[in-house]
Amino acid sequence: MSGVGAADSHDGQDTHSTRTSTASDCWCPPCIDRLQGYTALADDDESEWPTQPDHVVDMYVEPRQVLFQQTPTEETDVEPGVTPGGPEPEQFPDFFFDPVGLHVEAGDVIDFYNESPGIHTITAFHPRFSEPPFFEVPQLIPDGAPPFSSPPVAADEHWLYKFDEPGVYDLLCLPHLDLGMVMRVVVTDGDDTFEEPEIGEDLPPAVLTVYGAPEMSVENIVEEGSVAWDDLTIEEKLDPDALFAEEGGE
Repeated sequence: MSGVGAADSHDGQDTHSTRTSTASDCWCPPCIDRLQGYTALADDDESEWPTQPDHVVDMYVEPRQVLFQQTPTEETDVEPGVTPGGPEPEQFPDFFFDPVGLHVEAGDVIDFYNESPGIHTITAFHPRFSEPPFFEVPQLIPDGAPPFSSPPVAADEHWLYKFDEPGVYDLLCLPHLDLGMVMRVVVTDGDDTFEEPEIGEDLPPAVLTVYGAPEMSVENIVEEGSVAWDDLTIEEKLDPDALFAEEGGE
């Protein structure tokens, strides 16, 4: 059978109300698991998926011109963005979800599709995915939602997840969290309204930059329905100086 998944349902019947375990719900695949979702491999037949998605989020890695060499000072005569005797400005890629903000209805299924040649995950912000003492992941999903994550999603693969619990879901790519690969899904049921998540200051600078964009507010995502990566009004979506600064530096 195609795909790697687990269940929200069996023979079309919702079984959440009769189960309290957070282990895999997959009794009769193909189906979408509350913790592991459903992975469709590159050569799988879409007709064999457990359901057709309501929305699609693409995952990209694209080069962009980022100048992180030495910049001019009064003591140096250096062309902006060029290190003396060094290489030309480097191509440093953006790692991103697109759309980066999405409003859905409770029960909707999102297809996360890997457009890039690398590997990504779709992971809920939850302490389950912390790696102390290296980094702590705060809970930025609804209390009633499970701490879900996809497995590594390779090029041309899809990962499906059903968002049942209303609330604000902040999601990340585990390999590329430091590079600001995050997104926000707002799930409503009727006229639900939600406060802005408290992101805090302990997350990587690139993450704070993305979530700090005014387009990423919960109100704007609900109003617009979808926020594209290119819609974010921030000059640099990641700050290489901050990313690669030595700990304890400025």
